[in-house]
Amino acid sequence: MPLSRRSLLAAGAAGAVGAAGMMTAALPLRRLSAAEDTGLYLSANTGRDGGHRFSAFRADGALVMDVPVPDRAHGCTLHPDGDTVAVFARRPGRFVVVASLRESRVLRTVESVPGRHFYGHGVFSADGGLLYATENAYDEDAAGIVGVYDAADGFRRIGEMNSGGNGPHDMRLMPDGRTLVVANGGIRTHPDMARVKLNLDTMDPSLTYLDTADGGMLEQARQPEALHWNSMRHLAVTPQGRVLCVQQWQGAADRSPPLVAVHERGAELTLLAAPEAVQGRMRNYCGSATVDRSGSIAAVSAPRGGLVTFWDLKAMRFLGSTDVADGCGVAPAPDGPGFVITSGAGGAWRWEPGGAAALPAMPEDRRWDNHLTLRA
Repeated sequence: MPLSRRSLLAAGAAGAVGAAGMMTAALPLRRLSAAEDTGLYLSANTGRDGGHRFSAFRADGALVMDVPVPDRAHGCTLHPDGDTVAVFARRPGRFVVVASLRESRVLRTVESVPGRHFYGHGVFSADGGLLYATENAYDEDAAGIVGVYDAADGFRRIGEMNSGGNGPHDMRLMPDGRTLVVANGGIRTHPDMARVKLNLDTMDPSLTYLDTADGGMLEQARQPEALHWNSMRHLAVTPQGRVLCVQQWQGAADRSPPLVAVHERGAELTLLAAPEAVQGRMRNYCGSATVDRSGSIAAVSAPRGGLVTFWDLKAMRFLGSTDVADGCGVAPAPDGPGFVITSGAGGAWRWEPGGAAALPAMPEDRRWDNHLTLRA
Protein backbone atom coordinates (compact mmCIF):
# COMPACT_ATOMS: atom_id res chain seq x y z
CA MET A 1 0.00 0.00 0.00
CA PRO A 2 1.61 3.32 -1.00
CA LEU A 3 2.15 6.18 1.39
CA SER A 4 -1.02 8.24 1.73
CA ARG A 5 -1.24 11.92 2.53
CA ARG A 6 -2.71 11.11 5.95
CA SER A 7 0.10 8.72 6.86
CA LEU A 8 3.02 11.01 6.06
CA LEU A 9 5.41 11.64 8.91
CA ALA A 10 5.41 15.38 8.31
CA ALA A 11 3.60 17.80 6.11
CA GLY A 12 6.21 19.12 3.71
CA ALA A 13 6.41 22.65 2.44
CA ALA A 14 5.33 22.99 -1.14
CA GLY A 15 8.25 22.56 -3.55
CA ALA A 16 8.89 25.30 -6.05
CA VAL A 17 7.89 23.98 -9.45
CA GLY A 18 9.10 25.58 -12.65
CA ALA A 19 6.96 26.05 -15.71
CA ALA A 20 6.89 23.33 -18.34
CA GLY A 21 10.08 23.57 -20.35
CA MET A 22 13.29 25.37 -19.45
CA MET A 23 15.20 28.46 -20.46
CA THR A 24 17.36 26.46 -22.86
CA ALA A 25 15.37 24.92 -25.69
CA ALA A 26 15.37 21.17 -26.18
CA LEU A 27 17.18 19.86 -29.21
CA PRO A 28 14.81 19.39 -32.18
CA LEU A 29 14.43 15.62 -32.16
CA ARG A 30 11.24 14.11 -33.51
CA ARG A 31 8.79 12.09 -31.43
CA LEU A 32 9.62 8.42 -31.00
CA SER A 33 8.10 5.91 -33.32
CA ALA A 34 6.51 2.77 -31.89
CA ALA A 35 9.60 0.74 -32.76
CA GLU A 36 11.92 3.19 -31.02
CA ASP A 37 9.79 3.37 -27.88
CA THR A 38 11.24 0.16 -26.43
CA GLY A 39 14.76 -0.89 -25.44
CA LEU A 40 15.92 2.65 -24.70
CA TYR A 41 18.90 3.64 -22.54
CA LEU A 42 18.67 6.79 -20.41
CA SER A 43 21.53 8.85 -19.01
CA ALA A 44 22.66 12.33 -18.11
CA ASN A 45 25.59 13.62 -20.13
CA THR A 46 27.68 16.66 -21.02
CA GLY A 47 28.50 17.70 -24.56
CA ARG A 48 31.75 19.06 -25.86
CA ASP A 49 30.01 22.45 -25.90
CA GLY A 50 29.76 22.22 -22.09
CA GLY A 51 25.97 21.88 -22.15
CA HIS A 52 24.37 19.47 -19.68
CA ARG A 53 21.68 17.19 -21.09
CA PHE A 54 19.58 14.14 -20.42
CA SER A 55 19.26 11.73 -23.32
CA ALA A 56 17.81 8.46 -24.52
CA PHE A 57 19.54 6.24 -27.07
CA ARG A 58 18.71 2.97 -28.78
CA ALA A 59 20.67 -0.24 -28.40
CA ASP A 60 22.80 0.79 -31.39
CA GLY A 61 23.67 4.11 -29.72
CA ALA A 62 21.50 6.41 -31.85
CA LEU A 63 20.01 9.32 -29.90
CA VAL A 64 16.22 9.50 -29.97
CA MET A 65 15.62 11.96 -27.12
CA ASP A 66 17.67 14.89 -25.86
CA VAL A 67 16.66 17.60 -23.38
CA PRO A 68 18.70 20.24 -21.52
CA VAL A 69 19.10 20.23 -17.75
CA PRO A 70 20.15 23.23 -15.63
CA ASP A 71 23.44 21.71 -14.43
CA ARG A 72 25.14 18.35 -14.14
CA ALA A 73 22.59 15.59 -13.43
CA HIS A 74 23.11 12.16 -11.88
CA GLY A 75 20.49 9.40 -11.65
CA CYS A 76 16.95 9.06 -12.97
CA THR A 77 13.80 7.06 -12.33
CA LEU A 78 11.07 5.97 -14.72
CA HIS A 79 7.38 6.41 -14.02
CA PRO A 80 5.25 3.25 -14.40
CA ASP A 81 3.62 4.88 -17.44
CA GLY A 82 6.87 4.22 -19.31
CA ASP A 83 7.02 7.78 -20.62
CA THR A 84 7.69 10.16 -17.72
CA VAL A 85 11.19 10.26 -16.29
CA ALA A 86 12.49 12.21 -13.28
CA VAL A 87 16.12 13.30 -13.54
CA PHE A 88 17.96 14.26 -10.34
CA ALA A 89 20.68 16.86 -9.88
CA ARG A 90 24.10 15.71 -8.78
CA ARG A 91 24.79 16.35 -5.09
CA PRO A 92 24.41 19.06 -3.82
CA GLY A 93 22.05 20.08 -6.62
CA ARG A 94 18.60 21.53 -6.09
CA PHE A 95 16.57 20.46 -9.14
CA VAL A 96 14.61 17.51 -10.47
CA VAL A 97 13.76 17.70 -14.16
CA VAL A 98 10.61 15.82 -15.19
CA ALA A 99 10.62 14.97 -18.90
CA SER A 100 8.60 13.04 -21.48
CA LEU A 101 10.53 10.43 -23.44
CA ARG A 102 8.02 10.19 -26.27
CA GLU A 103 7.73 13.95 -26.73
CA SER A 104 11.42 14.65 -26.11
CA ARG A 105 10.71 17.65 -23.91
CA VAL A 106 10.91 18.89 -20.35
CA LEU A 107 7.51 18.90 -18.62
CA ARG A 108 8.54 20.78 -15.49
CA THR A 109 11.41 21.47 -13.13
CA VAL A 110 11.03 20.86 -9.38
CA GLU A 111 13.28 22.74 -6.95
CA SER A 112 14.30 21.58 -3.50
CA VAL A 113 12.69 23.31 -0.53
CA PRO A 114 14.73 25.58 1.77
CA GLY A 115 17.19 23.69 3.95
CA ARG A 116 17.30 20.69 1.61
CA HIS A 117 19.23 19.60 -1.45
CA PHE A 118 18.97 16.45 -3.54
CA TYR A 119 21.45 13.57 -3.42
CA GLY A 120 21.07 12.46 -7.03
CA HIS A 121 18.61 9.57 -6.82
CA GLY A 122 14.95 8.77 -6.31
CA VAL A 123 12.16 6.41 -7.29
CA PHE A 124 8.47 6.47 -8.15
CA SER A 125 5.92 4.55 -6.11
CA ALA A 126 4.50 1.38 -7.66
CA ASP A 127 1.36 3.19 -8.82
CA GLY A 128 3.28 6.26 -9.97
CA GLY A 129 1.37 8.59 -7.66
CA LEU A 130 4.39 9.58 -5.56
CA LEU A 131 8.02 10.40 -6.19
CA TYR A 132 10.55 9.69 -3.44
CA ALA A 133 13.89 11.55 -3.44
CA THR A 134 16.95 11.25 -1.23
CA GLU A 135 17.73 14.61 0.36
CA ASN A 136 20.09 16.29 2.81
CA ALA A 137 18.59 18.30 5.69
CA TYR A 138 21.97 19.97 6.05
CA ASP A 139 21.22 22.26 9.03
CA GLU A 140 19.45 19.61 11.12
CA ASP A 141 20.61 16.68 13.25
CA ALA A 142 18.46 14.16 11.35
CA ALA A 143 20.31 14.92 8.14
CA GLY A 144 19.14 11.96 6.03
CA ILE A 145 15.74 12.57 4.48
CA VAL A 146 13.48 10.94 1.88
CA GLY A 147 11.32 13.68 0.42
CA VAL A 148 7.85 12.74 -0.84
CA TYR A 149 6.31 14.46 -3.87
CA ASP A 150 2.80 14.18 -5.31
CA ALA A 151 3.26 13.27 -8.98
CA ALA A 152 -0.43 13.86 -9.68
CA ASP A 153 -0.33 17.40 -8.28
CA GLY A 154 2.57 19.03 -10.08
CA PHE A 155 5.16 17.18 -7.97
CA ARG A 156 4.24 19.21 -4.93
CA ARG A 157 6.27 18.22 -1.87
CA ILE A 158 3.84 16.71 0.64
CA GLY A 159 6.07 15.19 3.30
CA GLU A 160 9.26 13.42 4.25
CA MET A 161 10.67 10.39 6.04
CA ASN A 162 13.88 9.87 8.00
CA SER A 163 16.26 7.76 5.90
CA GLY A 164 17.81 6.14 8.97
CA GLY A 165 21.28 7.65 8.53
CA ASN A 166 23.44 10.41 7.10
CA GLY A 167 24.06 10.92 3.42
CA PRO A 168 21.27 8.85 1.82
CA HIS A 169 22.28 8.34 -1.78
CA ASP A 170 20.75 5.64 -3.96
CA MET A 171 17.26 4.29 -3.25
CA ARG A 172 15.13 1.56 -4.84
CA LEU A 173 11.61 0.21 -4.54
CA MET A 174 11.59 -3.45 -3.54
CA PRO A 175 9.58 -6.02 -5.56
CA ASP A 176 6.78 -5.94 -2.97
CA GLY A 177 5.90 -2.46 -4.26
CA ARG A 178 5.77 -1.08 -0.72
CA THR A 179 9.27 -1.13 0.76
CA LEU A 180 12.05 1.35 -0.01
CA VAL A 181 15.69 0.32 0.41
CA VAL A 182 18.08 3.23 0.98
CA ALA A 183 21.88 3.28 0.86
CA ASN A 184 22.91 5.69 3.62
CA GLY A 185 26.48 6.63 2.80
CA GLY A 186 27.12 7.76 6.37
CA ILE A 187 28.80 11.02 5.39
CA ARG A 188 27.59 14.45 6.48
CA THR A 189 28.07 17.36 4.07
CA HIS A 190 26.92 20.96 3.80
CA PRO A 191 26.35 22.80 0.50
CA ASP A 192 28.29 25.84 1.80
CA MET A 193 31.37 23.63 2.04
CA ALA A 194 31.22 22.16 -1.47
CA ARG A 195 31.85 18.39 -1.22
CA VAL A 196 33.85 18.39 2.03
CA LYS A 197 33.17 15.32 4.22
CA LEU A 198 32.45 16.53 7.74
CA ASN A 199 32.30 13.39 9.89
CA LEU A 200 34.74 10.77 8.59
CA ASP A 201 35.75 9.69 12.12
CA THR A 202 32.17 8.93 13.12
CA MET A 203 30.56 7.96 9.80
CA ASP A 204 28.02 5.15 10.08
CA PRO A 205 26.86 3.80 6.71
CA SER A 206 23.81 1.57 6.60
CA LEU A 207 21.39 -0.20 4.30
CA THR A 208 17.91 0.74 5.51
CA TYR A 209 14.46 -0.59 4.61
CA LEU A 210 11.53 1.81 5.02
CA ASP A 211 7.79 1.12 4.95
CA THR A 212 6.19 3.63 2.58
CA ALA A 213 2.85 3.24 4.36
CA ASP A 214 4.04 5.09 7.46
CA GLY A 215 7.73 5.87 6.97
CA GLY A 216 8.77 3.39 9.65
CA MET A 217 12.11 1.62 9.59
CA LEU A 218 11.67 -2.10 8.94
CA GLU A 219 15.26 -3.31 9.00
CA GLN A 220 18.82 -2.03 8.87
CA ALA A 221 22.04 -3.76 7.83
CA ARG A 222 25.60 -2.64 8.54
CA GLN A 223 29.12 -3.76 7.78
CA PRO A 224 31.57 -4.76 10.53
CA GLU A 225 32.76 -1.84 12.67
CA ALA A 226 36.24 -2.04 11.12
CA LEU A 227 34.63 -1.12 7.79
CA HIS A 228 32.67 1.89 9.01
CA TRP A 229 34.58 3.99 6.45
CA ASN A 230 33.01 1.94 3.63
CA SER A 231 30.39 4.40 2.37
CA MET A 232 27.33 2.62 0.95
CA ARG A 233 26.38 4.42 -2.25
CA HIS A 234 24.67 2.55 -5.11
CA LEU A 235 22.12 -0.21 -5.34
CA ALA A 236 20.56 -2.75 -7.62
CA VAL A 237 17.68 -5.08 -6.73
CA THR A 238 17.02 -8.47 -8.30
CA PRO A 239 13.51 -9.62 -9.22
CA GLN A 240 13.79 -12.01 -6.27
CA GLY A 241 14.40 -9.15 -3.81
CA ARG A 242 18.14 -9.50 -3.22
CA VAL A 243 19.89 -6.15 -2.83
CA LEU A 244 23.28 -5.45 -4.34
CA CYS A 245 25.05 -2.57 -2.58
CA VAL A 246 28.41 -1.14 -3.66
CA GLN A 247 30.77 1.03 -1.64
CA GLN A 248 33.31 3.86 -1.77
CA TRP A 249 36.07 3.53 0.83
CA GLN A 250 36.88 6.67 2.87
CA GLY A 251 39.59 5.16 5.09
CA ALA A 252 43.33 4.63 4.74
CA ALA A 253 44.48 4.41 1.12
CA ASP A 254 46.74 1.42 1.85
CA ARG A 255 43.72 -0.81 2.55
CA SER A 256 41.64 -2.58 -0.11
CA PRO A 257 38.42 -3.69 1.63
CA PRO A 258 35.56 -5.51 -0.11
CA LEU A 259 33.42 -3.04 -2.04
CA VAL A 260 30.51 -5.27 -3.11
CA ALA A 261 27.82 -6.48 -0.72
CA VAL A 262 24.66 -8.57 -1.11
CA HIS A 263 21.77 -8.50 1.32
CA GLU A 264 18.55 -10.42 1.82
CA ARG A 265 15.91 -9.36 4.32
CA GLY A 266 16.39 -11.06 7.68
CA ALA A 267 20.01 -12.07 7.01
CA GLU A 268 23.45 -10.57 7.57
CA LEU A 269 25.15 -8.52 4.89
CA THR A 270 27.48 -10.64 2.73
CA LEU A 271 30.68 -8.95 1.51
CA LEU A 272 32.30 -10.05 -1.75
CA ALA A 273 35.90 -9.37 -2.82
CA ALA A 274 37.66 -9.74 -6.14
CA PRO A 275 41.08 -11.35 -6.51
CA GLU A 276 43.81 -9.17 -4.99
CA ALA A 277 45.06 -7.71 -8.29
CA VAL A 278 41.56 -6.74 -9.42
CA GLN A 279 40.57 -5.49 -5.97
CA GLY A 280 43.56 -3.17 -6.03
CA ARG A 281 42.66 -1.90 -9.48
CA MET A 282 39.19 -0.90 -8.27
CA ARG A 283 40.95 1.88 -6.31
CA ASN A 284 38.48 1.64 -3.42
CA TYR A 285 35.68 3.18 -5.47
CA CYS A 286 32.59 1.68 -7.10
CA GLY A 287 30.62 3.98 -9.36
CA SER A 288 27.46 2.12 -10.36
CA ALA A 289 25.79 -1.29 -10.15
CA THR A 290 23.19 -3.28 -12.03
CA VAL A 291 21.96 -6.86 -12.47
CA ASP A 292 21.12 -8.66 -15.69
CA ARG A 293 17.53 -9.40 -16.54
CA SER A 294 17.67 -12.83 -14.87
CA GLY A 295 18.92 -11.29 -11.64
CA SER A 296 21.80 -13.76 -11.43
CA ILE A 297 24.76 -11.74 -12.79
CA ALA A 298 25.81 -8.30 -11.59
CA ALA A 299 27.98 -5.62 -13.17
CA VAL A 300 29.78 -3.15 -10.91
CA SER A 301 31.82 -0.30 -12.36
CA ALA A 302 35.06 1.05 -10.92
CA PRO A 303 35.64 4.17 -13.04
CA ARG A 304 38.77 5.35 -11.21
CA GLY A 305 40.38 2.04 -12.06
CA GLY A 306 39.05 1.96 -15.60
CA LEU A 307 37.26 -1.36 -15.32
CA VAL A 308 33.85 -2.98 -14.88
CA THR A 309 33.64 -6.11 -12.73
CA PHE A 310 31.15 -8.99 -12.99
CA TRP A 311 29.75 -11.12 -10.18
CA ASP A 312 27.75 -14.35 -9.91
CA LEU A 313 24.99 -13.61 -7.39
CA LYS A 314 23.99 -17.27 -7.08
CA ALA A 315 27.46 -18.59 -6.32
CA MET A 316 28.38 -15.28 -4.60
CA ARG A 317 31.71 -14.98 -6.36
CA PHE A 318 33.74 -12.80 -8.69
CA LEU A 319 33.46 -13.73 -12.38
CA GLY A 320 35.78 -11.38 -14.23
CA SER A 321 36.25 -7.84 -15.47
CA THR A 322 36.67 -5.75 -18.59
CA ASP A 323 38.68 -2.57 -19.14
CA VAL A 324 36.69 0.60 -19.88
CA ALA A 325 38.38 3.98 -19.45
CA ASP A 326 36.22 5.97 -16.99
CA GLY A 327 33.48 3.38 -17.49
CA CYS A 328 30.74 4.01 -14.95
CA GLY A 329 27.21 3.66 -16.34
CA VAL A 330 26.02 0.02 -16.48
CA ALA A 331 22.64 -1.43 -17.44
CA PRO A 332 21.35 -4.82 -18.66
CA ALA A 333 21.52 -5.69 -22.33
CA PRO A 334 18.13 -5.17 -24.02
CA ASP A 335 17.87 -8.87 -24.82
CA GLY A 336 19.91 -11.88 -23.88
CA PRO A 337 22.98 -11.91 -21.63
CA GLY A 338 25.37 -9.07 -21.06
CA PHE A 339 25.37 -5.36 -20.30
CA VAL A 340 25.64 -1.94 -21.89
CA ILE A 341 28.42 0.27 -20.50
CA THR A 342 28.92 4.03 -20.92
CA SER A 343 32.05 6.09 -20.34
CA GLY A 344 32.68 9.52 -18.85
CA ALA A 345 35.31 9.90 -21.55
CA GLY A 346 32.70 9.23 -24.26
CA GLY A 347 31.40 6.14 -26.00
CA ALA A 348 29.30 3.12 -25.10
CA TRP A 349 29.71 -0.64 -25.53
CA ARG A 350 27.70 -3.82 -25.32
CA TRP A 351 29.55 -6.41 -23.28
CA GLU A 352 28.86 -10.15 -23.50
CA PRO A 353 30.91 -13.06 -22.14
CA GLY A 354 32.71 -13.28 -25.50
CA GLY A 355 33.82 -9.64 -25.50
CA ALA A 356 32.65 -6.07 -25.99
CA ALA A 357 31.60 -4.13 -29.09
CA ALA A 358 31.14 -0.37 -29.44
CA LEU A 359 27.63 0.89 -30.18
CA PRO A 360 28.07 2.03 -33.81
CA ALA A 361 25.63 4.96 -33.85
CA MET A 362 26.76 6.53 -30.56
CA PRO A 363 27.60 10.25 -31.04
CA GLU A 364 31.20 11.22 -30.34
CA ASP A 365 30.45 14.53 -28.61
CA ARG A 366 29.02 13.20 -25.32
CA ARG A 367 30.65 12.42 -21.99
CA TRP A 368 28.23 10.17 -20.15
CA ASP A 369 27.50 10.62 -16.46
CA ASN A 370 27.68 7.96 -13.74
CA HIS A 371 24.42 6.08 -14.32
CA LEU A 372 22.61 4.30 -17.12
CA THR A 373 19.00 3.09 -17.01
CA LEU A 374 17.31 0.64 -19.37
CA ARG A 375 13.75 1.32 -20.42
CA ALA A 376 12.75 -2.18 -21.47
